Amino acid sequence: MKILMVGKFPLDAKLFKDGTEGSVYGEAKTLVEKGHKVIVLDMPRSIIDKDYHETVDGIEVHRFFCAEDSLKQQKKVIRKRLIPLMLSCDPSICHLHVTQHHSLQVVSALRRHKIKYLVEIHGLPRKEAKQAFRKQKTLPKLFAWWYECFREFVFVRNTHLVVTDTDYEKQALRKFAFRHKLDIHVIHQGIHDDFYQQDYHPQDNTLLAVGTIAPRKDQLMMLDVVDKLRKDIPDIKLSIVGGLVDLDYYKKLQTRIVRKDLARHVSLHPDVHAIELLKQYSRSRLFMLCASEESQCVAMAEAMAVGLPVVSTKVGGIKHLLSEGDNGFLCAHGDVKAMVKHIKNLLQHPDLCQQMSERNKKDAEKYRWSSIVEKYIKLYAKAMKDK
Repeated sequence: MKILMVGKFPLDAKLFKDGTEGSVYGEAKTLVEKGHKVIVLDMPRSIIDKDYHETVDGIEVHRFFCAEDSLKQQKKVIRKRLIPLMLSCDPSICHLHVTQHHSLQVVSALRRHKIKYLVEIHGLPRKEAKQAFRKQKTLPKLFAWWYECFREFVFVRNTHLVVTDTDYEKQALRKFAFRHKLDIHVIHQGIHDDFYQQDYHPQDNTLLAVGTIAPRKDQLMMLDVVDKLRKDIPDIKLSIVGGLVDLDYYKKLQTRIVRKDLARHVSLHPDVHAIELLKQYSRSRLFMLCASEESQCVAMAEAMAVGLPVVSTKVGGIKHLLSEGDNGFLCAHGDVKAMVKHIKNLLQHPDLCQQMSERNKKDAEKYRWSSIVEKYIKLYAKAMKDK
């Protein structure tokens, strides 16, 4: 089977950047290992200086240079260079990992040329825009929210076969489908086998937070949590690891760390190597997530595979993945007091940590790419048979 993927593919597969890139890479690599031909068309980027193609772990990857990161320039590159190449590939199936405005160009081209395709949804920008407006009720924020609602509506109305990683996303998309026949399948994003081979051997009271360093992940809330924890647990530490995509927010974190005198307790690790990421997981005591909006959270699945207990905000798809008190503790976003309470409970009861660790390692088996890709292969076959 020749599978064409369109979406963000990591410039360096050994560097952690974001969940979408990791998902595209993990799925493509596993499909190649199972004997399929995979071609990936990366999204236009301004940080490369020319178009080129390369082979990464058996995956044929095409890159597209974009003079600037504006929507207008990206749409131009997609229309003039990405789509013509996409149509020339003659794939058995096209798997889209893009749902931004310019992805409608791709969908339109696939439909015109009667190429079978499916779309995988990564996150719900409409929800994020709504939260941003509630925090700062300005006209630009309101228009951004309306725009995301309109964009999602148009995209859903022009799509038939969709993959989401949680029931949460599935339910949210149903609201925008109305009477449109939307065939939605829930398939979790997978994680690399390396995470299952790591042992849970925490060295001290280190909390680990992995995820894009951006407002949605709310690392600022994490600082408030650590600030309160250090009064009762003087050796508490927080390691924040993630892709650096919002420089202003990163600087705000640095400033807050200094202002709260948390330099001895908090360390920032942007864009780390895969080997270092594995080390961070294996030597941390528990995983913390303070996101205001989330779907599956691949990093949480990675933490569970290593065996870390989880304390998270109860948002989005997280409540569909964690069972309160069984393999994690949940609290409302912004509830620093509850987050502190749950973390202290785990740190003060090593036996509870160990029990939760064992449960998480067992539960994380469902995230292995080898089994997840089999579900995609069946879905590809279904898509190729659909009229």
